Amino acid sequence: MKRDHVVIILIISFLEVITHFGAEAPDSHLFYDATYYFLGLHNFPDKPVGIARPLLPFLTSLILPFINDINLTYSVINSILYPLSGIFCYKLTQKIVNSPTLSLISSVMFLTSFSMVSYGASSYYMGAAIFFEFLVAFLAFKAVGKLSYAFFNWTLFGDRRISR
Repeated sequence: MKRDHVVIILIISFLEVITHFGAEAPDSHLFYDATYYFLGLHNFPDKPVGIARPLLPFLTSLILPFINDINLTYSVINSILYPLSGIFCYKLTQKIVNSPTLSLISSVMFLTSFSMVSYGASSYYMGAAIFFEFLVAFLAFKAVGKLSYAFFNWTLFGDRRISR
């Protein structure tokens, strides 16, 4: 990964973070309810949208006692995950096309896409969701050739006899 490409990715990410830091989506309160549920301060949410995507509300519930502002906590987490998503996009594209220039273009297009501009560092689940999607794809590409078909069968079905 070229150093100047990392700088470009981080500058774009930083600009997006400062322009949308703390913005709330119309359904952010559903994720707040899930976070409060994980903290034991709220009953199970009436509309369990946040519980259906529990990773970010749970992560927020671990950090919220130190920051004491739920909106700020979500925004801080997404501000960290936003540039990391751009870097994972770069690395994943690099693995696929083996071109630093195309990898940079891919990462810039991702970072300036509508969903990332609107929700990247906001108080919403989108930043974490996209980060973990890139992480899973990157790890899957990294594991190609290292894991056997039998391992995937065993993982999928939980029984070693199926893969024989």
